Amino acid sequence: MRKSQGLVRSLNPMRRHSCQCEGIRIPRLNRVSANFTQSNQVEVRFKADMEYLAAVRLITQKVAEKLMLSNNSVYDLKLAVGEACANAIEHGSPLGSENDVAVTFSWTEKELRIEIADQGTGCWIESKVGCGSDRGFGIPIMRALMDQVDFVVGLDGTKVILTKRLR
Repeated sequence: MRKSQGLVRSLNPMRRHSCQCEGIRIPRLNRVSANFTQSNQVEVRFKADMEYLAAVRLITQKVAEKLMLSNNSVYDLKLAVGEACANAIEHGSPLGSENDVAVTFSWTEKELRIEIADQGTGCWIESKVGCGSDRGFGIPIMRALMDQVDFVVGLDGTKVILTKRLR
């Protein structure tokens, strides 16, 4: 992976900014930190609060558009990333909005990989789908929309890794 030419930018979480990285223009965001460390990677960090989901979905859309994905694939990615982030906020943030959620988009010519990291111990409610509740559909939705979905639980939290083949 090659370094981006001077396009490393960290957003001050208390101010509004507009950033650009190798053709990905990120609109004004409030209290969301985005780091563009390489030409094929975007890192986003935000407080574990549902109010930031729209911003993460928008960043997901911008990354997908940069990769020239179809409108259907863009929608699928936004939905899967939104579900993973909602789970991280709801189930992976033991201190609520004191915790952070980190989302890292990285890509090659062959695949897009999105890692969603939180400070929780994991929540495995997939088996409860269809038990008279309208909850518990997030993981099956992610699995249906992505080529691969992995979960890594460690001492410092949980990572959901979403992988989409590009070609």
